[in-house]
Amino acid sequence: MDAGPAFDTSVPNTARIYDFWLGGKENFEADRQAGNQVEAHIPEVRGGALANRLFHQRAAVWMARQGITQFIDLGAGLPTADNTHQAVRRVNPATTVVYVDFDPVVVLHAQALLANHDSGIGVVCADLRDPERVMAEDGVRDLIDLTRPCGLLATAVLHFLTDEEDPARILRRYTAELAPGSCAAFSHMSADHVPADKVQAFSAIYDGASQQLTFRTKDQFTAMFAGLDLVPPGVVFPHQWNPDPAVASPETTWGYAAAGRKPAR
Repeated sequence: MDAGPAFDTSVPNTARIYDFWLGGKENFEADRQAGNQVEAHIPEVRGGALANRLFHQRAAVWMARQGITQFIDLGAGLPTADNTHQAVRRVNPATTVVYVDFDPVVVLHAQALLANHDSGIGVVCADLRDPERVMAEDGVRDLIDLTRPCGLLATAVLHFLTDEEDPARILRRYTAELAPGSCAAFSHMSADHVPADKVQAFSAIYDGASQQLTFRTKDQFTAMFAGLDLVPPGVVFPHQWNPDPAVASPETTWGYAAAGRKPAR
């Protein structure tokens, strides 16, 4: 399994482009140029990135309010404002979180930025496409007790997996490891409700980035929750998933979001 992309600041990096759209500072000129190119064709892309991030935070908090005290954040990307551990620890300060990313540069950034936090937060360099390796990592096993319910997050990352890699199958391998009562939240880009020319422009720019995009339909996304019970409101646009009236979320039709619970069997 590839350890991840080499550190080349001349190649736009998907995590750093996302960081740029979210207003972060962990990005380089090539990332900003690519982000601006996308935005020139798709002015709503920055709002879509924020809507997805807010869904991630709301889903994590919802899980914490269900009593979940341990989380695995797959394809975590670069730390930004209100990370998973910050959001869930407002519900329970004792919550543990493991961030997983395959990009060694992203991991180094995360380790440096989280260095002052206690031992309840871990950062693991591993590829989410290899669930067995991820779940066997010491950094996961040391913090996550798989006999108890766990929260699994994979947002704004699954569209970087190809059809041949089969993200639905990969996610089933993760959820098979989780205890009954565990919860999962996923989001995914889709072209179901956007013009074809915008989709082509988005894809063309990402063809030169560190990872390419695969858009999927609502049915394909829903299939990723096999074995889980979808929780209300089901599969919706990210801004529609249990919106927080205190935090305005930009509307986006560029993808879907949902959360599910592993039933007792």
